[in-house]
Amino acid sequence: KECIGGLASVCSMTDYKTSDINRMIDYYDTMLKITGVDLHLGVEGTCEKIMEFLPDKVILAMGSVPLQLRVPGWEKTKIAIEALIEKAEGLGKSVCIIGGSGVGLDVGLFLRERNIEATVVEMTDTVGRELSGMLRWHLVDMAVDKEVKILTSHKVIEITDKGIIAEKDGKLAEIRCEDVLSAIGFARIDTSVIEEEILAHGVEAEVLGDMIGAGHFMDAIHSGFWYAINM
Repeated sequence: KECIGGLASVCSMTDYKTSDINRMIDYYDTMLKITGVDLHLGVEGTCEKIMEFLPDKVILAMGSVPLQLRVPGWEKTKIAIEALIEKAEGLGKSVCIIGGSGVGLDVGLFLRERNIEATVVEMTDTVGRELSGMLRWHLVDMAVDKEVKILTSHKVIEITDKGIIAEKDGKLAEIRCEDVLSAIGFARIDTSVIEEEILAHGVEAEVLGDMIGAGHFMDAIHSGFWYAINM
């Protein structure tokens, strides 16, 4: 989809987030037009394409990609955020979500809004661990209220045609469902190749942010702001 916002646009798809995040994206869309930023959507940022603009410096803010759980049967899973983008089209009446992060809980809420049974399977004893305390409690309360089933301390060891096989306390449990979604986190996109290509043209390249993994999109916004201020 040719739009600004990246994963923030996907995050806005659950009903309880739609208005707040959409307002933010609309604000940036408006400010980009007012300030005259030359925006190119739907264009792959290859080194060749970048060099057409004759840059003095290139800032790489390429984001992240979803991780995939490598267990037997992993190829039967779908990426959770892709299910959001596709508005749950093609999913069965019962879905298991591997990963109890904020994304996993959001996907569970999204599915319940569409009357699809949702089970979140988390390997640790806590869901929403990366969220602040107040937000985590609020999100978990909403998930419980919407009848999202949450299974903690369940380590997925296999994905079958009938659902998931998970281990808890040394015992195996079968969790049946029609579809399995993976929401185990994100990895920062490897920019090393394009950095080398840009440098080979004698142009300075710098990666925005200093995190090894993926971070919160608000942190990315702040990082971009302070970088621009200090340029």
